[in-house]
Amino acid sequence: MSEAEVELERLLTSFFGEGNAAWPGMDPNYRWSSRVVPFVENARRSRRGPLVLPRMSYSGNLFVLYVIVPDPRETVFVTELIRSFAGPTLIETFDRAIVPVQPDQRDVVEHGIAAAAPRASILKLQAASSNSARKELTDSMISMLDMIGQIPQRNLQHRKPIGRLLAEFDAALSSGATDASLEILQQIESVGGITATNLAALRIRRLDKLGQSRSLLDYEGLTDVLLQHVSGAVHESVLNALWTEFVEDPVSRGEVDDALAALSASPLAMRLFLGVDYSAFGSCALSVIALLAIHFEDERTLTDASTVLLASSSAATIPPAIRSLLHIHDEANPPEPSPISNQVPTTAAVGSWTELLHRLDTFDPAQLSTQKFASWPSPADDDAALADSFDNLGDMHADMAWSVVGPFLESIGYTEAAPLSARALIRNAIAFDRFSPGDLATIAALLEIALRSGMKQVDYVDLLLELQSSYEQWSSPGNAPFVLDLVDRLAMSACPDEDARRTFTATVFAPLLRHLPRLHPVDRDFGARLSSEVGLELDWSLRTATTDKVDFEQSQPALKVLLYSLDEGVLARCAEQLGQTSPTLRVATAHDHVGGPQLKEKVRNSDIIVIATRCAKHAATGFIGKYAESSKIFFAQGSGSASLLRATYGALEAVVL
Repeated sequence: MSEAEVELERLLTSFFGEGNAAWPGMDPNYRWSSRVVPFVENARRSRRGPLVLPRMSYSGNLFVLYVIVPDPRETVFVTELIRSFAGPTLIETFDRAIVPVQPDQRDVVEHGIAAAAPRASILKLQAASSNSARKELTDSMISMLDMIGQIPQRNLQHRKPIGRLLAEFDAALSSGATDASLEILQQIESVGGITATNLAALRIRRLDKLGQSRSLLDYEGLTDVLLQHVSGAVHESVLNALWTEFVEDPVSRGEVDDALAALSASPLAMRLFLGVDYSAFGSCALSVIALLAIHFEDERTLTDASTVLLASSSAATIPPAIRSLLHIHDEANPPEPSPISNQVPTTAAVGSWTELLHRLDTFDPAQLSTQKFASWPSPADDDAALADSFDNLGDMHADMAWSVVGPFLESIGYTEAAPLSARALIRNAIAFDRFSPGDLATIAALLEIALRSGMKQVDYVDLLLELQSSYEQWSSPGNAPFVLDLVDRLAMSACPDEDARRTFTATVFAPLLRHLPRLHPVDRDFGARLSSEVGLELDWSLRTATTDKVDFEQSQPALKVLLYSLDEGVLARCAEQLGQTSPTLRVATAHDHVGGPQLKEKVRNSDIIVIATRCAKHAATGFIGKYAESSKIFFAQGSGSASLLRATYGALEAVVL
């Protein structure tokens, strides 16, 4: 008997011992043993799980099926099967039942499960009270196990859990990997595991991030989505789009009445927005809330929204026409906060990043997306403690912690510094082999944060060694822009150890140099520049003639390119590189947080607009999307210079060819 078989028998003996009347002592003469034996035989026959084991109280009033999933990555797959074979009709409190639980160590049966399978996901399915429901649930679970036994093992192993995909989606959005976010969205749709409403919410958030306000407002079934229990992020996305399409223009001219008339004419100008939790919304969404409060004559909401808006970090950018509408009360008589009617309660009130990580044992990960990250103190305020918390999480919780990397990037932005936390998250990515396109863009963004405030030599060397340890998994021609983005960040930042930087660069560039013909010309040109900047003599030239460069210099008249990013350093490097490689291009740059006459002029005068969306503000991207033809807008797949350059040349090729 193998060690695994010994452990299984130990689990079965413990499970059917004290505290479980379903099959006392596994006595073969027990009169109900025939109903339990199929589950036990499946457990002994299965090589990968899940295990389904029944438990009954001695009084017979309680009947529970424990579903033990040895590999937590398969949890979503199993829960979807449970939904198909049993569902809410046979299982009490179904939505809670399919969420993994922490074993109660005081309970002898659950203590035995935890001891035998410490890394497993555990679900508790309680049957409805009638005997017929118990029988149907038992039969359904036996049928489910029989079906699983016929599925090839590889189908289970390569299926990413929905939680992992959702975390990758958030990270891709926040790091600016727009193509990756679309691919992940398509994976989520094919995998299933979330409702149609939640899938629509993801699409709406992505449209908002890309500044595609008109497409967002035209989204089929948008009103029905808003009437469901969706997160505040969806409400904010719609309010942002309403600002761009109906409010921004007239308000910029000081014509508030026209803004109110245009907004109130929209079928999406609904009272429901006045009941959502808007305390963490940006200035665009809050301004629309204020206008809706005026339209619906809701003085209380106008007062509350005014208080939040005037206290926000973006208060200085409030247009004068909006500011004149806001209610400012005497400090001696501040308004009492009004209740938020539509706020979905969370399982725990968490108010900071460190508190969240300390409470992962009891916090429901499904509620992570509803937390008001924007209203919490910045991660930069407690960088050392937060980094320590990230580093000391167990494997399961460290995997869960990656779900907050997107909000982490949004909270830090391009101005604050949290180098220790960023390094801890980079270690998390390496430890869990997070090297999908979206994850790679996230790592590049985290590296920029880690390098932002300067580093001691020992920390700098350790960081490069950590990244270098996994380079064979991510350094390839297909990931060339990411590799170049990493080295570009190193070249742009203070360098306490040039030897370490040269060693790292030579190592990660080696796979690219071995496959030079497969690289895009812009990657070869920029790779040669970076090699020179870090002090390496590497040959990036092809040995044979090539005609893969497009002669943009022959375009008449000269093409006008607008680059948009909040990273001014990247904009400067890209404009300089374009000036060297394609000197006839007319390159303009923009890093505006809001729209305005100057940005409008740049947009209207451009043939091509390339946007890096990492941490971009909707007020600017929505403004660009409104005044530029969609065929002129292209998106970088990261936030570094190489990503922006690659996107620019891709756009130029699309236009010229």
